[in-house]
Amino acid sequence: MAIPVALGIISLATTETSRWFMTEDRARKLAEAEQKQEQQSTGKIVVNPLKHIKSIMRGLSVARILIAATLPGVCLLYMESPSIINFYNVVR
Repeated sequence: MAIPVALGIISLATTETSRWFMTEDRARKLAEAEQKQEQQSTGKIVVNPLKHIKSIMRGLSVARILIAATLPGVCLLYMESPSIINFYNVVR
């Protein structure tokens, strides 16, 4: 049962790491998001799909635990290997 939980945690960590590392481009996008928040407070409708996508990715990370709990160990290793590599690429 440890491998499915590890798979979910790695998936969730990959989703959340975008906030950990702030680049110049990311800082500019954050400033634009703050401007949109100010526009929204004045009554304008502003759609931000990134919040919804992030929530969906978090839900899928939890769903991967449930799906992985029903699979044999070989399939788990097959699913976990790309997750670890993806996490490494995001952090690097």
